[in-house]
Amino acid sequence: MTNEEFDEIVEWVTSRFAKGWNAEQVVAYFEDLGRFDASDVWTGLFGYYEEGTAFPPTGSQLVSRARQSRRAAAVEDRYDRPALPEPVTMPVDSWLTKWYPEETVTWTEHIRRVHADGYPCQSRLCDIHNEELLAKQKETV
Repeated sequence: MTNEEFDEIVEWVTSRFAKGWNAEQVVAYFEDLGRFDASDVWTGLFGYYEEGTAFPPTGSQLVSRARQSRRAAAVEDRYDRPALPEPVTMPVDSWLTKWYPEETVTWTEHIRRVHADGYPCQSRLCDIHNEELLAKQKETV
């Protein structure tokens, strides 16, 4: 909330209630309410005014009402937003036929091809780039 918005609130309180806020209260209440949007504070003020309160609300009362207003607006906003569409999922086989239209490739073979085309990983556990593992695999076949 800006200083101008709070000045307007103070002016409204002074003109509507018999005993307005004193200067110390104005400063303290601005510190308390400054983090809220002015519309939330106005909602709280109008609520007290409509209830027929004889004295202006305290800063803590307005903080409580401003929080309630903010929560109510958040809940309302949540229900007003349309739901996100369901994500489109494709089975793995569909991707493989898309990527390899002329061949029948398994997922394992696809991973092997992607890994082999990339930069050699230099891992001693990699059965694609490690020469010793490749030699052992050829011996067992």
